[in-house]
Amino acid sequence: MWCDRVLHVGTSGLRFGLIYGAWGIGGLAAAVGLPRLLKRLPAAAITLYALPVSAALGVVTPLMPTWPLAAIALLAWGSAYVLVIVNAISYRQQVTPEQLLGRVNTAGRMLSWGVGWTLGSIVAGVVSSQFGVRPAMVVMGLLGFVAVVVAWTSPLRAIAAAHDPLRA
Repeated sequence: MWCDRVLHVGTSGLRFGLIYGAWGIGGLAAAVGLPRLLKRLPAAAITLYALPVSAALGVVTPLMPTWPLAAIALLAWGSAYVLVIVNAISYRQQVTPEQLLGRVNTAGRMLSWGVGWTLGSIVAGVVSSQFGVRPAMVVMGLLGFVAVVVAWTSPLRAIAAAHDPLRA
């Protein structure tokens, strides 16, 4: 809808494919680069730094005036977003005792995909129908900063500091 109504590229063709593919390329870059990044920073620090970048790009991306800028923003946002997700899932699997892993993974998926995506879709639909696609995307992007506040006020800061190789 954003590509069609806001960027005026339609929902098929080369430009649409480039925009749509940009997110995936960014995500692939994040997944490939994460092991190298983990050699330099603790997983908690990666989350603390990538999360605000992802939230900011979630607000900035829908404001892009042209499709090439939107594709570049989506590439960057996809990279930051996937970096947070893959890092968090990997970290959760590393620190959770094996006998609890199934339950912890199920709870995480239910919270993100079941509750998060469902409520997010409802809120986005309501906001979009009242104010338009771009404002709805900005509002939903702003909600990413709730995750930033939660992360930065959580034990992640202490975990990141305790495992910081630069402080050792």
